[in-house]
Formats: sequence, structure tokens, C-alpha cells
Amino acid sequence: MKKRILSVIALATLGPLLAACSNEKNQGSDKQVLNWSIQAELPTADQSLASDAVSFSILNNIGEGLYR
Repeated sequence: MKKRILSVIALATLGPLLAACSNEKNQGSDKQVLNWSIQAELPTADQSLASDAVSFSILNNIGEGLYR
């Protein structure tokens, strides 16, 4: 009985592990694209010249991952 339980546990752990290590290529695209809708055209991407809400919003979203 213990041998059967151990073999089931071994198959349950090794099955997903071996399936995750396959050499099959991803069929999807490798590019990651995010389309973001804004209210107006971006006046400037320079942080020192930004003076409106659109620029501040976009610059905040760009730099958010850098300052965490």
C-alpha cells in the first residue's frame, strides 16, 4: 500500500515538472504591446519642462516601476 501511495505522489510531482520543461516554442508573439488612451497629445516627455496634467500622468506611469 505504501509503495502505491509513493508512486502516485512521485507521478503527481514529476508529471507537471517534466511537462513544464518541454522545448516546445510559444505559439504567441514575443512582443508585449500596451495601447494607452490619453486625453490629449503629449506636449513634452522632459520631466523638467512638464507643466500639465497629461505630461505628469504619462511621466508618472513611465517612472512608476523605477521608483518602487
